[in-house]
Amino acid sequence: MPHLPTAQPSTLFGKGIRWLMVAVASLMLISCGGGGSDAPLSSAKDITSFAFAKSNNASLAADVVGTVSGSAIAVTLPFGQSRTALVASFIALGVSVQVGERVQRSGLSTEDFSNPVNYVVTAADGSVKTYTVTVVNAHSSAKDITTFEFAAATNSSLATTIAGTITGEAIAVVLPYGVARAALVASFASTGQTVSVAGTPQNSASSVNNFEAPVLYTVAAQDGGTRSYTVTVGNAANSAKDITSFSVLGLAATITPGSGASTGTISLVLPYGVARSALVATFASTGKTVQVASQTQTSASTSNNFETPLTYTVTADDGSSKTYTVAVTNALNPAKSLTAFALGSTNATVSGNNVTLTLPYGTDRSALVVSFVSTGAVVKVGSTVQVSGSTANNFT
Repeated sequence: MPHLPTAQPSTLFGKGIRWLMVAVASLMLISCGGGGSDAPLSSAKDITSFAFAKSNNASLAADVVGTVSGSAIAVTLPFGQSRTALVASFIALGVSVQVGERVQRSGLSTEDFSNPVNYVVTAADGSVKTYTVTVVNAHSSAKDITTFEFAAATNSSLATTIAGTITGEAIAVVLPYGVARAALVASFASTGQTVSVAGTPQNSASSVNNFEAPVLYTVAAQDGGTRSYTVTVGNAANSAKDITSFSVLGLAATITPGSGASTGTISLVLPYGVARSALVATFASTGKTVQVASQTQTSASTSNNFETPLTYTVTADDGSSKTYTVAVTNALNPAKSLTAFALGSTNATVSGNNVTLTLPYGTDRSALVVSFVSTGAVVKVGSTVQVSGSTANNFT
């Protein structure tokens, strides 16, 4: 009895590769007169190739071919590629291919490959073979540090959070002046799988490092690749620019910072009569330099003429400056004595606070005009200002 041969697998080539299942659809028994015999049914039930073609999967950038090994089929998709709705292209020997109750058609049937999928191939003789298709994503090659900062919440020495600047594989952070760098906690975000410093795993907002010298952060990707970032932490320049003490001839001045951050005043009163034309000031400053006009001032060394107010300019490390107006004056003359007293040609005797004048007998003392010399600024009798040789008084 003659029979039809089992169909052989074929491949349809167009733009790109298209995978077709070639199955034996049926075997026909043809009877001939005079008797005969049945042809044996095929037991072929193999999947020989398996792929996800770009032409059938819009989310793919290129065809992805799986590996068939025994009854296992492994496919690795690009990192991040969704596996929930993919159309497989395959070549199979058999009469049907199913996933569960769903008949599979190469290049047409959509399945969810989030978990392994069992493809059951049935041969013409009714025997079956199950292929387990496992689809995974390639490991990520991402290994970047995307943010880096020192948060105030995890660093008690900071009043505010200080963010770093990432340029290529260099990270620069500038902390306020004076903030210690020996034990700081960095907060960071990374696209890699792990981050380490000298082999020690780093946890954002937790790991402590000494940043007094540059620190190398190594980021490892899921695929094993690494990228290193050099973190350099410095301090901002000092902005301090105050004169904290000022004295001349051992006498301390009064320093008033002023209402503005850029101005202040210094006042000093010297004893009466002390010359102010060439005085040396002793001072202390938080700034980098102190100048009067263009002349740099050295404490306890530089001489200045203080007969008129001088402007001291203090420049900080960061380049900012503050001016102080320094006014040095003399105390008023404390002298207040009568050194001579006379009526005409008759001189009085001045002794301490007593002035004694003896006039001829019978002289009228009710309206006498005396002449006097005083070291004071003003002389009064009661509330009346006295003018030597002019003001009359009753000396009775």
